[in-house]
Amino acid sequence: MNISMIITIFVELACIIFCLKKNKNDIFLPSIMAQISLFIGTILAAFYISRWNDTLAENTAVVIAAGFLTLTIVASLSKPVLTKKKSYKLFTYNEKIVKIATFISVICAILYGYNAYKVGLMAGGKGLNAFAYMKESYLNAGELHMNVFIRQGFKVIIAISYVNILIVAKNLLEKKKTKTNKYCLISVICAIVVTIFSGSRTEILRVLSSLIIIFSVLYRDKYGWSFKTNKKTYRNMIKKFSPFIFLLFVMIFATRTMVKTTDEEISKMTSIIDYFLYYFASPIEVLNKKIQMVFSRGGILFATEQSREILSSHVYLSNLNYGGNVGTMLATVLSSGLIGMIIYYFVVYIIFDTIYKTYIYSKDSTFRRDEFLLIFSTFYFVPIMSFYSNCVNIAFNISSLIILSLTLLYMFAVRRISI
Repeated sequence: MNISMIITIFVELACIIFCLKKNKNDIFLPSIMAQISLFIGTILAAFYISRWNDTLAENTAVVIAAGFLTLTIVASLSKPVLTKKKSYKLFTYNEKIVKIATFISVICAILYGYNAYKVGLMAGGKGLNAFAYMKESYLNAGELHMNVFIRQGFKVIIAISYVNILIVAKNLLEKKKTKTNKYCLISVICAIVVTIFSGSRTEILRVLSSLIIIFSVLYRDKYGWSFKTNKKTYRNMIKKFSPFIFLLFVMIFATRTMVKTTDEEISKMTSIIDYFLYYFASPIEVLNKKIQMVFSRGGILFATEQSREILSSHVYLSNLNYGGNVGTMLATVLSSGLIGMIIYYFVVYIIFDTIYKTYIYSKDSTFRRDEFLLIFSTFYFVPIMSFYSNCVNIAFNISSLIILSLTLLYMFAVRRISI
């Protein structure tokens, strides 16, 4: 661990502590969550980087520090916008609609899994690896594709799971034991399974991110939003979520051959620890390598044609036969330069933080607030996955906007339609 890495970790930790003190220990504030996510990636990279025969470059340390300081400024400056107080009804739902939606989720998941597997086999895959070949066929503009209507079922499943996460979280915290909880959990399981079928780890974390933010807000609705209560909330959430997250990680590790057809050494890793160290730590090292390749002679303030070209390029780690192409949220420095990156993330996270503080933080649990919470949860993977990549573009692509529209449509149906 070189001096640049030590200083970087110290700066990151200092920024996180300062932000927590300024915001009543609220780790779920988007700017703070992004910092914590990046910090975890840096810590793991510090222990893993020696295996890749590399050290953290000074320019990389500057980029990371600039990113953290930007997020710190955002967390300090963001304020709730004053809104008119209105009375809204409490959130209610139609159990029959939930049952129908769950049935649709199960059917869509079965059809999606069968069709994806069939396409993967035709593309050259074997066993579970067929799902990775299906994904590769799309990425490389291959001739083999899934049925267009069955493929859209993915969006339906994810949209239903978002709303059902909200319903089951409310019921569990209010200790309501109903059959609806089982139906909601089945739809969430369908969402996790279908994201594995799609061969995308990003989508798996997307569903998990929604679960985390919804549960955290509803939990604090019940037990309070004070400085001391937040500490207790986090301890209780860790106890409740640790087994679930561990099982999810085991599932991801067990199905790792379904994600990639390249970098076979990664798929063949037999240690779950090594696999997740690679997944969480490699983006920092990929960023480090790319910055050294294009900014080694200075000029980091502004992007160059070479830095833009290398943004999505695959780089190998040391002399190993595997690597990566994502370089944390801070890889934006390659396309926009340091100044552009600072401006970009200041704007993005000042919007995220303002929405959170205005419509979600310490607000009464009404249908209107829960509607904002639901919409917000579909974007919350952006700060949680900051250790991995800049997911802002993913959050606003056509597919994501369709999922958001379907989510709101189901939210309206489950609350308004009577059967």
